[in-house]
Amino acid sequence: GENETSWMVDYGVVQTLDQLNELRYRRFGYLDNGEIKPMFATHCLIDSGYDTDRIYKFCEVNGWYPVKGREGGQMQYPAKPFSGVLNIDADFFKDSLQVKLKMALDAPGSWLLHRTVRMDYALHVSSEAKVTTEADKWGRTKRKWKLVHGKDNHWLDCEVYQLAIAFWEGWRHPKETQPRTVTTVQRRDG
Repeated sequence: GENETSWMVDYGVVQTLDQLNELRYRRFGYLDNGEIKPMFATHCLIDSGYDTDRIYKFCEVNGWYPVKGREGGQMQYPAKPFSGVLNIDADFFKDSLQVKLKMALDAPGSWLLHRTVRMDYALHVSSEAKVTTEADKWGRTKRKWKLVHGKDNHWLDCEVYQLAIAFWEGWRHPKETQPRTVTTVQRRDG
């Protein structure tokens, strides 16, 4: 939505790429002036950092966007396609997500979760924090995102991807009012 307001409609885990691709065609509904209107995924993104060749082929055949996250400072622009992959400044979008998660629920740009969200989602999204690094030989420190608890941050990455595609597509101030659904996937090792 406007100002990158986000409404979660569902989340979960799938075991195969075929099951994953079925999500592309899943229909949702939204209420518009008392009428339920259809909504579907317009953009589907998947982390390309694991089993890269297979993921690139999957994306090419099924119309998904492969995503590669980069640490802050490595990119001049927060989201930019290069050789068929959407490269993103993950730190930029993690910073943005943290601001959105602290906003009032009715504020433009807020990040709204579905009422069925479980603790596992919250643990993923809060698994990283921005910490100060040790000083280098000149006494300079940096603030970097690091895993601070647990070992899984997959749903954090999914939320980052949603912000990245919204940024890239210019949805901050959309010209149309039709809601869009984005499906994002963070691959688990193995």
